[in-house]
Order: sequence, then C-alpha cells, then structure tokens
Amino acid sequence: LPHLTLPMAVKILMLTVLGFGLVQSLSYRPPSIPLVTKEPFVQTWMGGDNATASDATYWTGIKQEIVAYVRVDGVVTRILGTCSGLDSCAPAATSLAVNANATKTVFTSTDPAKTVTVTLAFISSSFADDYLRLSRPVDYVQVSVATLDKKDHDVQVYFDWSAEHVVNKMDQLVEWSSFNSSGLQGWKMGVHNQKVLDIAGDHVNRDWGYQYLSYVPNPANSFSTRVGDYSEQRKAFVSTGGLPSAPDTRTPRAANDNMPTMAVTASFRISQSQDGSMIALVSYDDIDSVSYYHNPYKAFWTQTYPDIFAAMSAAVTDFPTVVSKGQQLEDNLWQATSTSAGDKYAFLAALAYRQTLAATKLVWNTNENVMWLMLKEISTNGDFQTMDVIYPASPMFLYSNPDLLKALLLPVLTYANNETDTTFNNPFSPHQIGTYPIADADTKSQEPMPMENTGNMFLMLAGIAQHSNDTSFFYPRFWPLLKTWANYLNQSLPYPANQLCTDDFTGHLANNTNLAAKAVVALEAFVNLCDRVGEDCSDLKPYPKVFAEVWETIGYQPTPTPHYKIAFNISDGYSIKYNLVWQKLLQLNGPFNWSKVASIETAFYKTQANKYGTPLDNRHTYVKLDWLSWAAVMAPEREDCLAILDAIYQFTVDTPTRVPLTDLYDTVTGAASRASNPVPAFVARPVVGGVFARMIAPDA
Repeated sequence: LPHLTLPMAVKILMLTVLGFGLVQSLSYRPPSIPLVTKEPFVQTWMGGDNATASDATYWTGIKQEIVAYVRVDGVVTRILGTCSGLDSCAPAATSLAVNANATKTVFTSTDPAKTVTVTLAFISSSFADDYLRLSRPVDYVQVSVATLDKKDHDVQVYFDWSAEHVVNKMDQLVEWSSFNSSGLQGWKMGVHNQKVLDIAGDHVNRDWGYQYLSYVPNPANSFSTRVGDYSEQRKAFVSTGGLPSAPDTRTPRAANDNMPTMAVTASFRISQSQDGSMIALVSYDDIDSVSYYHNPYKAFWTQTYPDIFAAMSAAVTDFPTVVSKGQQLEDNLWQATSTSAGDKYAFLAALAYRQTLAATKLVWNTNENVMWLMLKEISTNGDFQTMDVIYPASPMFLYSNPDLLKALLLPVLTYANNETDTTFNNPFSPHQIGTYPIADADTKSQEPMPMENTGNMFLMLAGIAQHSNDTSFFYPRFWPLLKTWANYLNQSLPYPANQLCTDDFTGHLANNTNLAAKAVVALEAFVNLCDRVGEDCSDLKPYPKVFAEVWETIGYQPTPTPHYKIAFNISDGYSIKYNLVWQKLLQLNGPFNWSKVASIETAFYKTQANKYGTPLDNRHTYVKLDWLSWAAVMAPEREDCLAILDAIYQFTVDTPTRVPLTDLYDTVTGAASRASNPVPAFVARPVVGGVFARMIAPDA
C-alpha cells in the first residue's frame, strides 16, 4: 500500500477549510450537524452548536458515541463529544467555526491555552455522479494540528467509535477482532451470532455486518489501536497519552457491559514548518444490503472490490482525490445555488444534498446485472422505496444526476409489472415495496394513495426524460402498465374521491384540489411522454386541458382574498397547491393558465405567512419544508420566491428542535412538529431534496 503524502493531504484539506465554503458558512447553525451520513443505517449526527456541545447520536436521537481528544505536551483537550460516563473530564476545545457542507463537516478549534489550532474533519465520498465512490462504505475522520504559539509541540491524538453503532439493542452481545490486511491495521466489531437481514423497520439499527476502524499509514506518526472498555481507554489516554497495554479479551459481551469501543491513537511532533495529522478510516461491510422479493442484493461497491479491505485500501490512495473532488462539488454547488437564490438558499441546498443521499444505498441487482438505488423512508414508518418520498426528493436527483432517479424508480416498476414472485394487481402505482431493507410488499399491504403515487410516477418519468433525454429505461418494457395507470387517472378526474394524499398525517380528504392538480399535470406529462416515445394517446390528449378548466372554475374562491380552495366543496379553506409547480418544472404548455393561477395562489400565500412561512393549509400552523420550497418556485417574482426560501432558512437557524433537518415544522414557533423523542418523526428524511426544485426551474 503506497503511503499517502500527508503534508499534501493536509494542505488540500486546510485550503478547503480556509476557503470558499467555510467563509460563507461561519454564521450558519444547522439544526443538527451531520458527521458520518453514508446510508440509511450509517447516520451519525450531533445536535449541538459545536463538536463538544453534545453526544453523537443516531438519527433517532439514541446515543452513538464518537469521542476525540488532542494531547499537547501532556495537556489534554476534548475536541469531540461530551464527558458522558466519565468521572473526570478533559476541558473542551474553544470552538472557532463549524462548516457543515455537502460532502464534509469541519470543526475548527483551539485548545484552552491557545497553543495549537485543531481541525477535525468528517469527509465523505458521497458524490451523486460517481457511483463507486458514492457506494464505497469508507469515510475519513481527519484530525489536523498546527502550532498557534509558534512553538514546537509533542502531540497525541485519540479517536474512538463505540459498540452503540453496531447493535439494535444495547443488551446484544458484540465481538471484535484485529486485522492486518492490504497494508492496513485496525479492528472490526459486530454482533455475536448475527443473522443477516434479520431486521426491518423504522426506528431500528442494523445488527449485522461489521464496523471497521483503521488509519491511514504515515511514517511520521506512531500509531496504536485497541478495543476495550470505553471509560478505561479514554482515561488511559488522558493520563498517559496512550491506550491500556493489556488487551481486553472479554469478548463477546453485551454492548452495555463496560461498553466496548474501538480506538486509534497517533503521536507526532509539530513545528512552525510542519503540521501534524491523523486520518482514521471508518468503514462498514453489511454483507448483504437489502432483500428484494427474496433475493438478497449486495452493495454496489462489491462489484469492484473483492472485500472490505480492498475498498479501504483504495480509499487510502484515493484520499487527496476525494478531498479535491468534494471541494469542487461544494464550490460548484455553492456558486450555482447562491447565484440562483442567495446565500441562505445555498446553505439549505448543501444540507439537503447530503441528507437526501444519506437515505439511499446503491446495490447490485444480480438478477438483471444492473445497479439500483434503494431508499428508506426514514422516521415515518421506515417504508422501502416509498413513492411519495421519492417524489419530493426527486428535484435533487434531477439536478445532480437523473440516472439515480431512474435507479430509484426501477425497483418499483419491476414489482408493479409483476416481474417478482409477488403479485401486484392494482390499476395504479404502488405506494411502497416493503419495509426497509426487506422488499416483500404485496397488493394488500399498500398504503392507499392511488392518485398520489400514480401522478408522482408520471411527473418523475417526465422529469427524467426532460433532463436526460432518455425513455429507454421504461419504454417499451413498462408501457402497457403505464398506459393502464394513465387510464385510471383519466377516469378518476376531475374530482378526486375520498382518499389519502402524501400529506396523510392530515387525514382523508375528498375533492382535494391540490391532489387534483397533481393528477391533471401528471396526465399532461404522460401525454407528452406518448409523443416522446411515438405512441398514440389521442384518447387522452384533450382531457388535461378540460380538467384544468374545471379546476380553475370550480376551485376558485374570489372572496375575501382571491385564491383556490382546499377542496372543491369547501369554500372557507385553502391549501398550498405545491403540485402545480411541475407544470413549470417540466415546461409544459398547459394544462393550467399558469400565469393566472400561480399569481393568484402565491399572492394569497403572502397574506397567510407567519414568521417561518405559510402553513400547509388553514387547519394547522405547520408546513412541510419541501412543499413550501415548491411554493417559492411558483412565485412569479424572484423577490417573493426568495422571501419564502429565506423563511425556511430562518427556521433552520432558529428552531429549538435539534434534530436532523425536519420537513414538518410550526411556522409560528419554528419547532419541529413531530420530532420529540423517543420516536422522532419527519427527521433525516430525503424529502428535503425538494429544495432543489428551484435549481431545475427554467428561471433558476
């Protein structure tokens, strides 16, 4: 294994830290800081203002400890985590800056004596346009130390990763062993006597596969690694700068029994001319990632690397490229989003990019020898490949890589087309294919959202065709199926029956005008797909315009302030008609009188706005973040669009609810509406990718 040139790597990272991204984000405080957010089961966050204000947790709020210290000339400073479970505590670093960006999070601090500057960076290779790096289950944690007082110093760095990350319940037995492979040394840890793919659900953690902790070799450093009692190891480092010499051989044991923790330390000397750095590798091999109708599929990276050690070795060599590519992605994203809608919007977009990808996982479909992207509906039931979750997330994929959206929809279409061992016989789109990571849903287990999910499918297919000019992934294979669904929509309009829409938490609603708007625009989108693939849809072509005219007439409420009703038969209510935005996004010539409808609706939203935006409808004060961002895109005037987006940004800054970005919050108080422990909902969900609707709009 070739040695990474550490001075070069440190220089790359320091340029990243001191450059464009950090300067722009010094004043931004995300509700929760992402640390390692690689996929649905690798989700580690920190709900404080800096690296030492709180413990690291799973997206559920359950503690998943990560702790780091720096020891300078015998004096220890805590740079990550709290003093949880310790009798005595090292003083916390003085925070200088926090930069949570699209591919990395960087904490900059000093020790209390201000002798050194410490940079703690969590770095990922989550690039939407680079499948191997996106899939490779290796993240980097870099601790860089530079002299601040212009003196030489002896430095030791400590980093650990607890057993909490590998269990679903703390009484489960964990085991560990050391490894020395592909030039890397370290430890692996997992549940004893584990069963692969044995858990499906929402507020659960994966308890199969193995976590690995290693480090990037560096001849300038002296390293040591160990697994043992978390308290014993941390105390040993604080007092000696090293780890206990005797191994902890009491394995397996329960995760809550003197909690086993993997730790790595590095020792080096720094001077004015030479900084020091340790790069830890945090990796996870889940063996099998998902089960798709009784077919276990492995992660996509296994098609390239023969084992996890080869993947880790490649990640070591790849580190400078990952850092530079990540910085380029972040700079390009910042430039595009801030130019389009301002710096506040750029902060939102960076956070949304990361959170959206983190709810997905690339796998290899061995039956068809193709790559699929699997998605978990995090925190609201744990459903697998949920259509009304993919739909709001879709703008991020359409902007960053439409092929990923194809890879999300294919598992749903394949099931609906009866190409699995489980029959689907509804005349409309499925809602989900199971509970993540087990796809086993049948027709009876579907949540009934017939108009919602059928409309979602057509709008997303049209979006992919528009952004990639490709229809081959659904035509002709799924065309008879899609035509059946189009006929269902046509027959169900113009007045939706009493049914659920994606906002199912508000309950059933008949004659739902927002749902009708979706179906009408979706039917128009399908007619456009017919033209693209050369199919005759003359039997459907006139109807979207007819239905839109009915909608505009019956749905209109002229007094006291002109707007469109929440339901055709309810004259004293309103709702945000966010589904209309797809007529603009797809640049359709109709079916609605866009300038009239959009102007009336968005002008009305302004009259209903609270501090943090306009409520979803008149029945509540809460709003969905994704839908509100779509309302912004509907606004004819840029200043009105920015006012709505700025209100969303202000919510993220002010909210007292320190959880991974929620998409359901109160527009008056800024509190997340359903994110309280022990079962938080509407947090860490990929639907926040909806904020990218601005970036795929023709006036972006």
